[in-house]
Amino acid sequence: MSTPNDGGPAFPVLPYHTGMTLRQYAAIHLRVPKSGTRWLDEMIFASLTDEFAKAALQGMTADPECALTPGDMAKWSYEYADEMKAERPMTKGDIA
Repeated sequence: MSTPNDGGPAFPVLPYHTGMTLRQYAAIHLRVPKSGTRWLDEMIFASLTDEFAKAALQGMTADPECALTPGDMAKWSYEYADEMKAERPMTKGDIA
């Protein structure tokens, strides 16, 4: 049986040791879905979708000439988010 290459515990001193590995801790804080834990990677990936949609929505609302309804802005912001994720080197298919 081999030891996983995950960097060891993120908080090796009790009472702080929570069972989180250093790799998982880094993935959460860097918002990169490469923690090695599928459910955690999926949560990080979902949060990236919201982050990208937020950025797109901010851009739309900053334009005083934008004539979209709030519903259309929300729809388009998530469409832009999907496009931004598609252009990232790390995509959902890459989640372990």
